[in-house]
Amino acid sequence: MKSKTLALGTDPDTRFEALSRHLHPGEFLILLSEGTQNAVDEGGLRIGELAMGSLAGKNLRDSADGLLTKIRRLIDRGHSSHTEDMTVLVVKRRK
Repeated sequence: MKSKTLALGTDPDTRFEALSRHLHPGEFLILLSEGTQNAVDEGGLRIGELAMGSLAGKNLRDSADGLLTKIRRLIDRGHSSHTEDMTVLVVKRRK
């Protein structure tokens, strides 16, 4: 796969804040790249983190893969530029 941008974590000057969070059984952890956070819907409105969180909240019984598929469909229905990095990582703690 060819890309004109750096992969996540390859810039030695980038600083990250370490966070810790305990996931309870059934909870999701969703990480979105900036490109994903800036994705727009069919009407050109920014989808944003709240819509992604709402989608997750409505699909709590889904697997991580199932939720990822729904997030991808939401993004793909929009008119976002797919030249911008759109990375989504979904983790779900099993019961």
